[in-house]
Amino acid sequence: MKLQKWTLAFIGIGTVIGALIGITIIYSTTGNFNISSLLGFITAALILIVINVIKVFVKKDNTPEIDERIKKNVMLYYLYSSTIFIVVLFLGLAVLSFLNFEIVEITYLWIIMIAYLLISGIGGFIVIRR
Repeated sequence: MKLQKWTLAFIGIGTVIGALIGITIIYSTTGNFNISSLLGFITAALILIVINVIKVFVKKDNTPEIDERIKKNVMLYYLYSSTIFIVVLFLGLAVLSFLNFEIVEITYLWIIMIAYLLISGIGGFIVIRR
């Protein structure tokens, strides 16, 4: 139970370990060492660790941050948001196919996917804080 509050720090450490393993594999197969990706992973891990340290030392009471009602609300939000996203995506692809578009660029699909992740993440944050 004491280690549960350090989850973000463990995720940051795991990210760095995974990045080092991945960079080692890439270096052993191709001979290229990409320092920029390593710096990016280390930056992300440091941000997670700093957020976790601030979160642990600022909270003074033992009340849980998330109760069953909040978990239920978040689950329902993600259920509805993902269903709506999939319906809109398939309707958009159906409309494009009816308009005789035979090729849809992957870039547009990635833009839609990143927009969904951004919107659902912000919405999930709002639902948790309510």
